[in-house]
This record gives sequence, structure tokens and C-alpha cells, in this order.
Amino acid sequence: MSDLQARSGRSLRKLITTLRPLRQVTITISGHRLDAHPAIDPATQEILNALGH
Repeated sequence: MSDLQARSGRSLRKLITTLRPLRQVTITISGHRLDAHPAIDPATQEILNALGH
């Protein structure tokens, strides 16, 4: 069992499928920088909290 599995209480597969959509992107349009942050649902936040984030 990996450290991530032990701390989150979830399988690696579940961790990957849950956390994969959490990507931040920075877009520059006409010199203006825009940061797009993902929406984090409660189940995903619970995993992040368990992992110390």
C-alpha cells in the first residue's frame, strides 16, 4: 500500500480518477493573463485534506 493510499483511505485508481480533473491553467489573451482554477467538490476536498493540502 502506498503512502497516498494509507493517508487518503482510497485506492490509487480512485485517487487518480478523482484528482485528475484538478488542473489549473493560465491563458494569456491580448497581453492579459487569466488564471482558471478548478471547482473542487466536497468529496475531492476531503481527499485533499487527508493528503495535507
